[in-house]
Amino acid sequence: MSRIPSFKSFICAGLLLFFSASSLADSQEQTNPEALITINPSVTYQTITGWEGVCQAGQFFPYFTKIKEELFDKIVDLGINRLRMEAHGGLERLEPLSMSEPKTWFRIENDNRDSSRIRPEGFQFQLLDQQIEDIVLPLKKRLEARGETLVLNLTYVNFGKTFFHRDHSKEYAEFMLAIFLHLKEKYGFVPDLIEVILEPDHKFAGWNADHIADAIKSTSKVLALHGFRPGFVAPSVMNMDNAVAMFDELMRDSDVRKVLVEFSYHRYITSDKALIQIGERARKYGIQTAMLEHIGSSYKDLHDDLKTGYCSSWEQYTLAFPAKKDNGGAYFRIDDTDPDNPGIVMGKRTPFLRQYFRYIRKDAVRIDATSSDPIFDPLAFVNKNGNQVVVIKSTGKGNVRIEGLSPGAYGVSYGPDTPEDQLELTEQPFLVRIPQHSVVTIYRK
Repeated sequence: MSRIPSFKSFICAGLLLFFSASSLADSQEQTNPEALITINPSVTYQTITGWEGVCQAGQFFPYFTKIKEELFDKIVDLGINRLRMEAHGGLERLEPLSMSEPKTWFRIENDNRDSSRIRPEGFQFQLLDQQIEDIVLPLKKRLEARGETLVLNLTYVNFGKTFFHRDHSKEYAEFMLAIFLHLKEKYGFVPDLIEVILEPDHKFAGWNADHIADAIKSTSKVLALHGFRPGFVAPSVMNMDNAVAMFDELMRDSDVRKVLVEFSYHRYITSDKALIQIGERARKYGIQTAMLEHIGSSYKDLHDDLKTGYCSSWEQYTLAFPAKKDNGGAYFRIDDTDPDNPGIVMGKRTPFLRQYFRYIRKDAVRIDATSSDPIFDPLAFVNKNGNQVVVIKSTGKGNVRIEGLSPGAYGVSYGPDTPEDQLELTEQPFLVRIPQHSVVTIYRK
C-alpha cells in the first residue's frame, strides 16, 4: 500500500485556495500547469445506496456505555448510513447462544423436521437483538433526525462445520423468515437487504452459485407470502475473479435476476480485470454493485470501485473496535489502555474516506467528470437535494479549474485539518490548488 501523506501537509494545503486568475498566475512557478476538470450532469452513472459498516462498535466490552454516545455521533458525522447486521447460522438451535464463545455461533440445530412450520424456541435471537439495540437503533435515530434513512443489510454468516442451511434451501428460507417475523414483531421494522452468504468461497463456507440461487429463490418466495420483499445481495466472495464467474452463473436464472439487486464482492484477492468486468456487468444488467469488505482498504480502493466498478455501496469493515494497531479493520479505534477512561481514535484511513462518505449521500447519482491531466482524477455526484459534489484524487500538486458545476456557493474540504466552511468558492470557474497525494472535496453548500 502506498504511503498516506501526513496530516501536517493538509494544514498547509488548506491555506492555499485561489479565487482569481492573478493569484493563480502567481502560484504557477511552483506548481504544475493548470488542469481543467469538466463536469457534465447530462451523463449519469450509478446511484449511491449507502456507506456501510459492520454492527461491531465494541458493544461486548464493559466500557461501551461510556463511549457509545460520542462514538455514534462520530459514526454519523463520518457518513455511515448502512449497516451489516450478521445472522450466524447457529441462531437456529434449542440452547441459548454463549455470547462469550463465538465458536458456538456456527453450531446449527434444526428447530424441527418441517421447514414450513417455525418452532419459536428453536431460534435464539440474543445476538441479533444486541446488534439492533446497541447499534442499529441509535444510528437509525440519529440519521432520521437529519432527515435520512438507515439501510439495514442482514448478512448470513457460517464458517462452522455444519452446512445445514447451505444444503437445504427451504430450511435457509425458514431461518430468514423466523428472523423477519421476530424483528417485525419486536422492533417494527425488517432488513432492507439480505446478503445471502458472507464469503462463499472461504474454505470454511463452501457455497457455490447453485447453493446461492436456491437460497434466493426459496427465501424470496417464502418471505413474499408473508409480505416481506427485501432485495438480495450476492455473491460477496473474497476473490474478485470468483465474483464475476459466480455472478454470471446467477444471472442465468431468471427467478434470481428478478430479486438480486446488488452484485457484491470483497477485495481480499484483487484483479484490475475483474473490477472492469464488474463495472461492465453493472451497465449490462442495470444492477448495483458493492464492495462490502476489505480490512485495510483506503480511499484509493474506494475511488477505483466507484469509478471502474460502478459501486453503489462500499464498506471497509467494522464501525469501531479496541485494537493496539490500526490495520484498517475499523473506522474508529477504541483506545482501552485505561478501561475506566476509554478514548475514540479515528483510523488513519478514515479521514480520507470521510471526504467521500460525508458529502456523497444516499441516492446521490454519479455524473460525468473528466480531467485534462491524469494526476487529478475527479468523481462528481448530484445529491438527492440537487447539490453537486466533486471529489478529486490527486497524485501530484497543481492548479485545477473546475467548469460545469451549477451556480451557487461551494465549500472546499482538504481533510481533517481544514475547519469546515473555512474555504469558500462563489465565482466560477473555480480555481483550486491541489496538494500532492491528496483528496479534495468541493461541495455545494
